[in-house]
Amino acid sequence: MTKKIFAFMAALLIGGAAFCQERVGSYSCGIFGNEYEVYAIDKKEGLNVYVTIPGELEKESVMLILNGDAKVEEFIKSMTRLRDKFAEWKSIATENKVKDYSRHLDIDFPVVGIGWYLGGWIFDLYEEIHPFFIVLEDGTSTAGFGGEAVSFDNEFIKKKYYFALKDEKEFDALLKILEPENIRKVLNRQTHVDSLFN
Repeated sequence: MTKKIFAFMAALLIGGAAFCQERVGSYSCGIFGNEYEVYAIDKKEGLNVYVTIPGELEKESVMLILNGDAKVEEFIKSMTRLRDKFAEWKSIATENKVKDYSRHLDIDFPVVGIGWYLGGWIFDLYEEIHPFFIVLEDGTSTAGFGGEAVSFDNEFIKKKYYFALKDEKEFDALLKILEPENIRKVLNRQTHVDSLFN
């Protein structure tokens, strides 16, 4: 019962913050052919970062939620390891003309939140990320993660989500946006511009 109360309170805070954040950048998710936004808010407790990611439907609002600087840094380290393993395995797959192959990657990611909009914001605050490497039938390699988030207050409300990048440039662009120093620069610049019009 205490866990549900804590999760409910956290969802209220996250949901409220979701309407206050600023856009800090966008990244290309070429495998899906789209651009996705990254939003953030700097609070006393640290950064809250919201990374939009693909859902089941083309125009869904699904967000990966990273609360606190430590979580953001841990996520960056995991994504860096994923990028490096992807680069290594992509090279092997290309050299050996591998097609139609997938494998789970043994890279630890922090537990994150997943939020999605269904008439109101719904949250899974304890989502474990399971990374993968895939070579498509045409030989294109990709790496990322996916899963099915479950609402913290109704186990029957679920949302499938996907995240996959197709080259190191896409990884590097997202990693650059996620750096806390870079996020704070964007947020401070926006605050400065807003103060000009008081």
